[in-house]
Amino acid sequence: MTKINNGIVGPSDMFSNIMIRGKRDFKSAISQVLTMINRIDTNDESLNKTISNELEGSLRYSFLNQEGIDLYDMFYGTDTMAKRLSKIKADILAGKYPEMLTQDGKIGNQLLNYLGTLTKMSTDKYNAPDIIIKNRISDDDKYLKQNLNQYWEELLESDYPEIKQFAQDLIRYQLATTAGNFTKNGIFNLLPISAIQSTGYADYMRSVTERFNVTDLDFDNFFLNNWTNNKIVKPVQLYKKVFSSETDKVEDQLQFPVLFSENKNHSGSNYPVMMIPNYRPVGRNESKQNVYTPYVKVKLAYDNNPANTILYKYIGNVFDDKDQERPVYVMTNKKGLNQEGRVVKEYDNYSNSMFEFNNINEALDAKSAFSVDDIKNIINLGNKMNRSKWINIINNIELVRDYKPVTVALNTSIEELQSAPTRNHASTAPTSIALETVEYKPSTVNIIGDHITFRNGKVVNTPFKLNQQQEHALLVLEDFINNPNKYDNSVTLSGYAGTGKTSIVSIFNKYLSSIGIEPVFSAPTHRANAVTKMNNPES
Repeated sequence: MTKINNGIVGPSDMFSNIMIRGKRDFKSAISQVLTMINRIDTNDESLNKTISNELEGSLRYSFLNQEGIDLYDMFYGTDTMAKRLSKIKADILAGKYPEMLTQDGKIGNQLLNYLGTLTKMSTDKYNAPDIIIKNRISDDDKYLKQNLNQYWEELLESDYPEIKQFAQDLIRYQLATTAGNFTKNGIFNLLPISAIQSTGYADYMRSVTERFNVTDLDFDNFFLNNWTNNKIVKPVQLYKKVFSSETDKVEDQLQFPVLFSENKNHSGSNYPVMMIPNYRPVGRNESKQNVYTPYVKVKLAYDNNPANTILYKYIGNVFDDKDQERPVYVMTNKKGLNQEGRVVKEYDNYSNSMFEFNNINEALDAKSAFSVDDIKNIINLGNKMNRSKWINIINNIELVRDYKPVTVALNTSIEELQSAPTRNHASTAPTSIALETVEYKPSTVNIIGDHITFRNGKVVNTPFKLNQQQEHALLVLEDFINNPNKYDNSVTLSGYAGTGKTSIVSIFNKYLSSIGIEPVFSAPTHRANAVTKMNNPES
């Protein structure tokens, strides 16, 4: 009966109401992250999957937060999960638990055989935590792979308290190291259904899903935990190569203003505590401020020491001597670990990390409110010769509390767009029209068969019957042509592959021609140019 409960009956009942990825707000959150990292127009399936996994994983991890579990001892000290696993296996082989031995003197529980340990090695250049790893199983042994959850349940039902406790703690450990996602050494997918029920995890996630709102997501935690991903947290190149006529050599030159620390770090180098790169905004927030990608990083050395990567948080905007707006980034603590098979998540409520290599003394608290005085304290860590200059810069900063850009979704009415305030600034970001696979309320655009009637009465034939998202996109584009100032003279049509972007542009081109406007098309690649030309032969 255990096999049936774990393999067939349980899952269909358990997960029927806790599929959060189908939630409209969750899809919106993914689009919001893509906008924040300036990748809304990419079709990077791997990146989209990573964002989705990590956002959902942060909600799963919150189960640990509500239990109030301190995870530090699972990774450091004399009683880590890895050391406990090694001791249990050694005790079994020594005969302490005779019924757990096979007739030929081997460990009978295949989950224990499947798991191994990785402790700190002499080659590690940082204080690496002890972790549990997976041993290789032959691809031919499908039966074993499909039934490892039963061996986990066997440990959970053990008569030996230390083994039963280890099996229970392994559930929390797996949430901490995988956030419920597939990872190189994760086995959360092997968790028995009975354990998911008995721990309260299933009920908790069902409740989280039913009441889910975008505000449940901690975007700071998302970026702090994914600092190793170059697509999510962009690496900053501080220097560029220039030829010096004085030395007749190619030398490194700073690309933008950087305040370096007065003291050196463990590797003997001065590190940036604040910088003002020359980036473009990714959008505007609800306060009509230009906002920039929220986190960037600097690698001080390319080795396996995570302490050599410093994370920076976007805090506000200043204007340079050419009256150009620039973003200001200040160093902050990282969270989590993803280093050579060691994966640990920290989607908790703390502002610093359990790993000392992620923390920097006096760094900005990314998860709390901060003031100009807090930033000035960080400036005091900088080079004495440059502190006064940076104090003057910060005195003129426009702090940005909310770095999330506002995206104009397709279910936003024209009336709402007309009432949305705009900011008169040369570098404002474009309106974004996102095509997604969600349902929208019908608009007043008249669509019959394979043609569309615009608000001004113009009729344009379409190669297929438009869905409500595509119809709304055309409605917004029409309004943009009639009222360009309302959109800061720029609008973006975005969406995944196959959502109809090229077709929408072709249909709208016919509309523009009908009112006497001949647009000029351009695309980033020769192939894209060829497709655009093919669909718009007269333009």
